[in-house]
This record gives sequence, C-alpha cells and structure tokens, in this order.
Amino acid sequence: MAVARTDEAWCMSLCRTLNTLRESASNGHMFKAHTCILAASSSVLKVQLLKSQHYVNMSNITERMWLVLLQFMYSGIVEIGDAVEIPSIVEIVS
Repeated sequence: MAVARTDEAWCMSLCRTLNTLRESASNGHMFKAHTCILAASSSVLKVQLLKSQHYVNMSNITERMWLVLLQFMYSGIVEIGDAVEIPSIVEIVS
C-alpha cells in the first residue's frame, strides 16, 4: 500500500526546498538534480540514468534548455524564451 501526502502547502514547500538545493549545486555546465525526479519526469532521462546511474550527458541540450527543463521538473513552471526550444523540450519530457 502506498501513501501519498496530498497537503498542497507541504508539497510546494518540498518542491521549493529541493529546487533551492538543486540551484545551490549548479556549477558551470553541470547541474545537480535528484535522479528520482529526472527519471519520473522524463523517459528519455530515465534511459540515460539507467546507463550511467550518476549523471546525464546529452550534448544536444544547451545549458539554457537544461535550466528550463529543471525549472519545469521541480516547479511546474516553464519559461521559454525562444520558440525553437519548444520541440526539444517536449521531446525530452514526453
């Protein structure tokens, strides 16, 4: 039996905390993220994580696109500045 907490305030607080931890760990072109969130958010990233278990390296994704993807995965907010990014982002998160 699985128990899921449905308290919206608690969920939002958890997402903000996780996002703060993730943002503090970004370094140049490397971004730290929780593997369970990446795998749950994207079947493409899940396959990459199954190969390495420690990191995802996808050269066809720009640093800006990683920032957009991670913001979406952690907060549900998407801020796309260039319409050219949309197809690539949709491909990864689908």
